[in-house]
Amino acid sequence: MPVASAQVDISTLGVKPGDATDNTENLQRVLNEGPGMLFFPAGTYRTGTVEVPANRTLIFDPEAVVQPVADKVKDKNLFVVTGNDVQFRGLHYDFADGGKDVNETAVWNLVYADGVSNLVVSEADVGNTDERGLVPLKERKRRGRLLNRDGSDPAKKYNHNGYYNSQVLLWVVNCRDVVLENSKGFRLHAMLHATSSANVTARGNHMVSGNYMTKFLEGSENLRHHDNWSRDVKYQVCWFGGSPDPSRKPYLPRGSSTVAKREVKPGESGYNPHTSGAFDVLVQNNYAEYGNTLAWGNKGRQVVIDSNIARFISDYAYGSEGGENLVFSNNISINSTAGGIVSMYWGEKLLITGNLIMVRHEPWEEEWSWWDSPAKYLGPFVRLHHGPSNEGDMYGSGTVMITGNLFSNELSTRTTDISIQAGRDVTVSGNKFINGRVNKFGPGKVTVMDNEFVSRLEYDPLSVNIMPRGSDMVIVKGNIFRQEAPIMPTDEQLASSEASKVPYFLFTDDDPNAEAEEGAVTGDMPAISIEANGPFFGLVEDNAIYGWIDAISGQIRSNVAGASILVLKNTTDGIITVDSSNPKSTALVENNTEIPAGLMPQ
Repeated sequence: MPVASAQVDISTLGVKPGDATDNTENLQRVLNEGPGMLFFPAGTYRTGTVEVPANRTLIFDPEAVVQPVADKVKDKNLFVVTGNDVQFRGLHYDFADGGKDVNETAVWNLVYADGVSNLVVSEADVGNTDERGLVPLKERKRRGRLLNRDGSDPAKKYNHNGYYNSQVLLWVVNCRDVVLENSKGFRLHAMLHATSSANVTARGNHMVSGNYMTKFLEGSENLRHHDNWSRDVKYQVCWFGGSPDPSRKPYLPRGSSTVAKREVKPGESGYNPHTSGAFDVLVQNNYAEYGNTLAWGNKGRQVVIDSNIARFISDYAYGSEGGENLVFSNNISINSTAGGIVSMYWGEKLLITGNLIMVRHEPWEEEWSWWDSPAKYLGPFVRLHHGPSNEGDMYGSGTVMITGNLFSNELSTRTTDISIQAGRDVTVSGNKFINGRVNKFGPGKVTVMDNEFVSRLEYDPLSVNIMPRGSDMVIVKGNIFRQEAPIMPTDEQLASSEASKVPYFLFTDDDPNAEAEEGAVTGDMPAISIEANGPFFGLVEDNAIYGWIDAISGQIRSNVAGASILVLKNTTDGIITVDSSNPKSTALVENNTEIPAGLMPQ
């Protein structure tokens, strides 16, 4: 940035505040001629579109407000940055402009830049006071809580406020070294929208209601999104590098599910927005509540999501679609509908470590909820999703390490799971589960090793559930399974006023409006269950299982050839049952140790 000069009061240069004053021409003249640092004292400044050349700093008094002159606004942009080294400090703006429908107002992008570098917007306070009613609580369906202006349900448009690509504080295209910091947004489409840009930072920002705080897309590189706060924002931060699911979109190139072309830019031969990728993303130290996700993106490469906190998220707290080289570390998720951490369609080289994922009894605020019931937020710990098969494309998560996490479920009526859907190569190692389980469905290789599963339920829960289809290899080795006394509410808690404030305070999620969780079981089940439906190798070895009536259950379907289940050297006080009647497959149970009755503490 240039060396700062003394700021000059813009009113001394002919730009005057006043509701009836059109400052467009005078402001453009001052911006063109200088000086470089301009101060806007308190008042209302009306202007049409102006261009901001290089080496300009615009500083606004907290009581200075900008309003548009509608017939002089060009292309929906108010401030168009045309040169490098530009700063805006303290910009205040209301997109509703006196209560108007924002879809009919003159300005959609407050600051717009194309092809510049070193652009900073700080201490802005930008919103949309266009009044909207709330969707009645009983009718909320995850797609937001605010009605459209005409009173219709926003779910029909799948857009949080019913607005389309409008109300953007800062929109940059093909820019470098861009910063949005210490700013506030209210009911915006986005605070920062970056297309084909590099070295973009969003930090210290605060947003209530809207679609995006930070949107990063089409081949953009190096995003740092940190120390931000949001409530009722659909996506606090997202990166769009292209859809990883050609099977559902006929206009996408077949075989492109794993493709991200960093070197091909918009306008160049071979460019496609769905193979453009998004690169080098760091999301750190942010907080979000009552939104759709905190951090999510597709076709991301080199993505680190670290040390964030998310509460009451109506989809998943942290996720990736078609991502590669991903780290989810040291995050906290409390009550996320689709999972604390999710990988969808395709994923490669995912490290999930040091996270605390909770399903728990947390005070719930109806006013901000996207769902009609708190029970609908009580989703799984982790979900590794598998997209539909499509010739030429790859789906499912491969080279995944889930290690050193604490998965805690405080509900008393069911377990909460890690769901692995056709994971290609997944290891779950060194984690602690409270009332949790691992579910494996479909083909792929999975290792469940050196984890601790603790049950505080009134029944014996299924803790490792293997239901392979097709060619698989599953190893369940060195895990500890143990039962503890159920945690139930005290008489004081039952009588507490909190019981009326929090519908599931009574340690249950029995809710007639809640959707049934896939695989939920409330009767006694084995700690480990394996059912082979095709060629398969399963090894269950060196596990310690205490407190289950049925410790291990294995079955190979009668029509299956080439399957094997080996149960070796486990220690348990429960029953091991493996069906070995199929002559076309192998079942082996050897060298297991039975703990005599009465030795284990009750």
